[in-house]
Amino acid sequence: MKRSIIGFAILVAISGFLYITGLVNSIILSPAAVVPLALAVIALIIGYGFEWPTARDAKNLPLNISDFQLFIAVIGGALVSYWFNITLGLGAVVGAGLTTVLGALFFPAFGAPITCGSFCGMASIMVIPGVPYMILASAIAGIVFVLAKETMNGLGGKLGAMAASGCTIAALITGKSMLLAPVPDWSSTGKYIVLVTIISALAAYIVSIRFKHGPIMGSGIVSIVGGLILPVIAPGIGGALATACACGSYIGMSSEARIRNELFIIVAGIIAGLGLVWGAPCIGGIGGRLGTTALGSVIAVWSGILIYERFVSKEGTHGASGSAKV
Repeated sequence: MKRSIIGFAILVAISGFLYITGLVNSIILSPAAVVPLALAVIALIIGYGFEWPTARDAKNLPLNISDFQLFIAVIGGALVSYWFNITLGLGAVVGAGLTTVLGALFFPAFGAPITCGSFCGMASIMVIPGVPYMILASAIAGIVFVLAKETMNGLGGKLGAMAASGCTIAALITGKSMLLAPVPDWSSTGKYIVLVTIISALAAYIVSIRFKHGPIMGSGIVSIVGGLILPVIAPGIGGALATACACGSYIGMSSEARIRNELFIIVAGIIAGLGLVWGAPCIGGIGGRLGTTALGSVIAVWSGILIYERFVSKEGTHGASGSAKV
């Protein structure tokens, strides 16, 4: 089997699981959230079908030294992020943001794998309790990175889903239980999570696309600012808002070919915000969960664009196929 197909299947499994879990929770707890999440899940599943050819048709080239370098960069990014997060006590959001910015500045050729690793470093020590466990989780994430490097490119959150795959598999191997967080109260916390996710997604996208600083720098800057400011200005819910800010920034890592303007970024931010709220109990404490949430929302919006262009717009065939190949 082609390695790209294996990587694609892993990313589909973890992002699909998170959003289906969120939909089930919304059915149980909040009928008002069911419709948007149900539509998002449908679009997400169709989006997997649109993206499938990138994995199916990818060249099955043998592994080489560059793949090994990518693998090592993921582990390095995870250890640096873990050091910032746990050893220095800067927290997951600021730690990962600093790692991505430093990677973009000093090792631009390896910015993507370093960023992927930085998301592993966001894991809770209750799930990934120490450096040996982090090395295992990031090594698995590095393998997924190499397997999936030719599929889902340009979709914000892909790097986080790779990290989440590594952390989840590592937790299962070592017998560590994932955290079971409660669904946040909508009136006091949930609605603000959605709002912050939208704003941070817009900010990261603008820094990346409009100011041409690139997706890694855009996400890193927004995550650092949000991680530092939000816990101060909103003491009661600042931690939850900081994670929402990070999640939104990962949406903003999307390429313009996938998510072509700020309007669609807003829609993705709404979906991801709802996913954060209602998917809170899913894979808790896993590094990369926020990116996985972002990936699902971006695929859903990108899929909706293609559905419109292929089946509604009279001039859609060319635009849809062109976007699908990115």
